[in-house]
Amino acid sequence: MPAASILLGASLGALLEVPSVVPALALMVLALAAAAAAFAAPRPRAFLAAIAAVFFAASWALSIRATADARQPPLRTALAQATGPGSAPVTLVGRLTEDASAAERGVALRLHVERSEWGGETASASGGVRLTVAGTLGLDAIGQWRAGRTVRVPALLREPGRYLDPGVPDARLGLARKGIAFVGTVKSGTLVEVLARGTWPAEAGAALRAHARDAVRRHVGG
Repeated sequence: MPAASILLGASLGALLEVPSVVPALALMVLALAAAAAAFAAPRPRAFLAAIAAVFFAASWALSIRATADARQPPLRTALAQATGPGSAPVTLVGRLTEDASAAERGVALRLHVERSEWGGETASASGGVRLTVAGTLGLDAIGQWRAGRTVRVPALLREPGRYLDPGVPDARLGLARKGIAFVGTVKSGTLVEVLARGTWPAEAGAALRAHARDAVRRHVGG
């Protein structure tokens, strides 16, 4: 019962555009009062229903808050002026959250930014970015860009595109829920600097994944 109530509440918060958590919090307070009254009566079925409503309202409130945080992550606030038309590359320092992979136009990187440098200033705002390293030089270094390692890279960032047609899902919000605040490009693989290796579990996992990919490539195919 609690799991079903939490799932319903989280789904409602993700699907509906509710600007405030006040309705969810009000429902939770009312459900708590109803649960207390049903417990004192005692009325077991009413008590269980009220408890289910408490779980539902709490997860609804958390989902509303998570959606709001996804729409406006700290990194987007910090780099609001650095991503306009004609802006210069922003230097990002952060941890790779996935192994680099070959993409149609180069190499794809996913980075959790820890700090950024732009306009002579350093900001410690966090957030996720998805980068494409252009050119063929990145393919030679793709094995060095493993999940868990810290890199420093200058990138030209932009907010993900979105369609405003009725009924079309908000792709920008979908990426934000996955932790992606910006997408961007890096001119060359030579600009990606590995500052530190990951922890030993992260390095061991990356080595195993690399070995598996190599085995599939050799014995199965591309």
